[in-house]
Amino acid sequence: MQTTHPQAAPAPQFGLAALLWTTAAVGMALAYLRGFGTEACVAGFEITFVALVVGLIVGKSTGRVAAGIFWSVVGAMFGYLSAAGAPVIDPALRYAWGLVGCASAVAVAVSWPQQLARSLGIGALAGGAAMLTFLLPFVYFGAVSNGEWRFDLLCAPLAGAWMGLAVVAVEWAERRTPTPRYIAAAGLMLAVIAGNLVGGVLFPWWA
Repeated sequence: MQTTHPQAAPAPQFGLAALLWTTAAVGMALAYLRGFGTEACVAGFEITFVALVVGLIVGKSTGRVAAGIFWSVVGAMFGYLSAAGAPVIDPALRYAWGLVGCASAVAVAVSWPQQLARSLGIGALAGGAAMLTFLLPFVYFGAVSNGEWRFDLLCAPLAGAWMGLAVVAVEWAERRTPTPRYIAAAGLMLAVIAGNLVGGVLFPWWA
C-alpha cells in the first residue's frame, strides 16, 4: 500500500524576512541618497515609482508579475545609485541610468528560459535602447552637456549586460541554495553604495 505525505505549504513570497531585508535595502539607499540632499531622495522615489509601474505592466503582459516588479525596482535603484554619487554626471543623465537599470533588469527577468549569453544580449539591448530613448529629446533640445551623452550611450549596453548577469546569477543561486533573492539584492545594493564610496576616495575628481 502506498502512503502519501502531505506537502508542506510554500513559504510566503513576502514574509517577515522579506519585509525586513527589503526595509534594510531601502533604508541603505535612502541613507546614502540623503547625503546628496532632499532632491536626490525625491528623485529616488520618483524613479522607484516609475519602475514599479513598468514592472507591473511588463510583468502582467508576460505572466511574471512578481519577477517583473521586483527586478524592475531593484534594477532602477542600482542604476540610479550608481550615478547619484557622481556630481560630474549631468542631473538628467542620473534619471537615464535609473531607466537603464530598470529596463535591462526587467527585460531579463521576464525572459524565459534564462540562458547566460541570451540574457547578456537582452540586457545590453534593453539598456542601450533605454538610454537612447531617454536621450533623444534631451540631445535634440540641448538639455544635456554637449558630448557627455555619447559616453553614457556607449556605456549603457555594457551596464545592461552586467545587470542581466546579476539577474541570472541571483535567480540561479535562489533555485540552488536557500538564499532568497531579496537577501542577494540587498547585498548587491550595499556593494553598489560601497563601490561609490571607495570610488570617491580613489578618484576625488569623480565624487
